[in-house]
Amino acid sequence: MSKRVFLFWMILLFSIALYAVVKPAESLAEATTELFSSRWDIPGDELDIAFRKQPSELKTVMYDALKVTSSKRRLNTGVQTVWLELYWQKQRVRRLPLTVDVRVKRRVAVAARDIRRGETVTPADIRYVMKKIGRDWRQYVGTDYALENVEAKQSIAEGKPITKRVLRPVPLIHRGDEVKVEVTAGELSLVTDGKAIQDGVQGRTIKVKLSTGKTVLARVVKRGWLVVR
Repeated sequence: MSKRVFLFWMILLFSIALYAVVKPAESLAEATTELFSSRWDIPGDELDIAFRKQPSELKTVMYDALKVTSSKRRLNTGVQTVWLELYWQKQRVRRLPLTVDVRVKRRVAVAARDIRRGETVTPADIRYVMKKIGRDWRQYVGTDYALENVEAKQSIAEGKPITKRVLRPVPLIHRGDEVKVEVTAGELSLVTDGKAIQDGVQGRTIKVKLSTGKTVLARVVKRGWLVVR
């Protein structure tokens, strides 16, 4: 074998070994993104992942594939430890702890003005901003949330992010409203007057004081109308 051919093969083998030992950072990022994206069922581009500490073995162990896994049934946002598995020729050669900090980045709704408690919230009352979200990211109102027939459960200051917890359906019946109550027993049905003791959205059961003075639980059917069965 000539010196030139020998040198060529040495360079080739060295390049293969170097590629196996030092994998591109993108491979680690892609594997971590795949784990959280599949668990949370969201696109990978909505994830913001930072590696707090990478195992030193990444630079010393020979491997040709890697996988990031977790034995936890539920993955949360924030700083946490997952497992990095290194493979060589389809055989796992290392299983190493990997510390990551994970956030969700999304366009979320914020109040475009001060919104008072009990006010109806419409698309004109909000604007969207890009935000990196940690805890309770699913509670934030995003562009896919249908902002229809809802009101504020509490005051929301201008610029404050809006979550689903501070919104509720607009009640069809308010406390103190004069209502009609349909009392049904078998095939018999009687309609009487009453006064709502609680707010009620469609389908909710609330307390109603009948004209007889008796308090009953009745289900909201439509505006001003409840049913007791």
